[in-house]
Amino acid sequence: MASNRSRAFNLTFHPCGLDEDPGPYQTKSIIPNAPPVEIENPHFKGSMLLIHDTGNEPGCDGRDKKAEDRRGVELQIQGKFKKPVE
Repeated sequence: MASNRSRAFNLTFHPCGLDEDPGPYQTKSIIPNAPPVEIENPHFKGSMLLIHDTGNEPGCDGRDKKAEDRRGVELQIQGKFKKPVE
């Protein structure tokens, strides 16, 4: 029987796009509700955090918060551009 709970997922950061050579940069998995992951590509260096707070994530019974108090799904990115944007 299928569960009504969402399945575990992660987001993959491709530093230069799916079909491009990443060069010295690495593809990173961004796991929900885990510590921030360092990311870098030729233009940007920083960190990324994926928050999954819907009440339907694995391991959550959904009763600890009201729906309006949940954050939903958030992608937080912090860092610096390596070159000024022109």
